[in-house]
Amino acid sequence: MNAKCVQCGGTVTDSTTTDDYRGGRNHVVLVENVPCGVCQSCGEQYFDAGVVRRIEMLAQPLIQGAVLSSGKPLAVVDYTDGDVTEPVSVPRGELVPA
Repeated sequence: MNAKCVQCGGTVTDSTTTDDYRGGRNHVVLVENVPCGVCQSCGEQYFDAGVVRRIEMLAQPLIQGAVLSSGKPLAVVDYTDGDVTEPVSVPRGELVPA
């Protein structure tokens, strides 16, 4: 990437991160190994539009059936292969304990 950070003017370099996708009623899916740009000075992260679309594609099906998760992750998904590594089973209509 090697661009300039819009926040501080620092250098943005290619990296990977774990992103938390939030949707619905406080549902969270963690997506690991997400490619991004990171400012070496302030830590600001940048994501390409295609990366954001893939995160949504991976996370939304996991959120569909969940009703309430109290901000606790429903699952951990790997960006590179789409594997769900830590699924939390949430039957429709049931609550996930906080």
